[in-house]
Amino acid sequence: MDLYQYGWSDDFCGDDGIDLNSVARVISVHRGVYKMVSKAGELNGYLSGKLHHLAMEQGIAVGDWCVLSPSFIDEQNKAAALVEQLLPRRSKISRVASGTTSAEQVIVANVDYAFIVTSANADLNINRLHRYILLAEEGRVRPVVVLSKVDLMSDYLDTVDQLKQKFPNIEVVGVSAESSIGLDVLMSFIGEEGVSGVFLGSSGVGKSTLVNRILGRDIQATKTIREDDAKGQHTTTYRELFLMANGGMIIDTPGLREIQVFGDQQIMKSAFSKIEELGSLCKYNDCSHVNEPGCAILAALSSGELDSKEMASYQKLQREIEYSNRKMDKRYSSNQKKKWKTINQNMRKRRKFEGR
Repeated sequence: MDLYQYGWSDDFCGDDGIDLNSVARVISVHRGVYKMVSKAGELNGYLSGKLHHLAMEQGIAVGDWCVLSPSFIDEQNKAAALVEQLLPRRSKISRVASGTTSAEQVIVANVDYAFIVTSANADLNINRLHRYILLAEEGRVRPVVVLSKVDLMSDYLDTVDQLKQKFPNIEVVGVSAESSIGLDVLMSFIGEEGVSGVFLGSSGVGKSTLVNRILGRDIQATKTIREDDAKGQHTTTYRELFLMANGGMIIDTPGLREIQVFGDQQIMKSAFSKIEELGSLCKYNDCSHVNEPGCAILAALSSGELDSKEMASYQKLQREIEYSNRKMDKRYSSNQKKKWKTINQNMRKRRKFEGR
């Protein structure tokens, strides 16, 4: 296998000079088994003992590059190896894990583009698009909004224009898997060897259908739209990376039911560029946009230049990011204390055993 075709870069190994024969990329994760591709071909990856703690904290995701042990034959009678090291990521899509743990969940790693898919019917939701854009930009991935199923609309170009106005710094593409509209534009983003794109969006927006059309074969199962609510049906159950004929790669993902964001507040600038620009015009640098004199945002809301719903979404996401960051910082501190407590206990046991 040509690892450079799968996106390998010598930058991943830094100054360590890693042997490429021991390197592999994760192409799917299913029921605790990491399906990987190495120079020798595909194999199953299993976590070594020292990586279980790392996997619990960060996770090992589709797109990750790992260093493996020498290969062996596993219980499935397939080539396998132990994952001994997770190489540094150059980009990722991650979110706050659902539930009460406040942990970061890495969805995919080392990707170039995030194709944020929303269908041109009842699924279209501006607030949800804001969240996906924030996830992408926080992880150093370039977002592209994809309006799918445009064959169902007679005026889809108007909707594309509206989305471009909402997200002036983000590329918006209208596509249809049925009539092939816009597929060439999507493929142009990932038309070079080693470049990868991940499809993100709710269940049933047409991600798997687009993947099948781009690959030119039915790799992923698909279902038709439900007639009662005009929504698609959930089909993809796990994340998987596919190699395209031109050398690019695409990753299909299940729909995300919960998108809780975190990270640097600076990522709000692209998703809410208009609000950020207005905020820079306020009289006071620390303006809270509540009742201060000379507030450009309040003036824009009063004149109708700025939509109150968009402002409410902006403020809600700001509060959510602050809250998520606080919770994750507390969890990190707690984990560090537990880690050093365990280390100190082990050191005391060792001294006692050695009679010191």
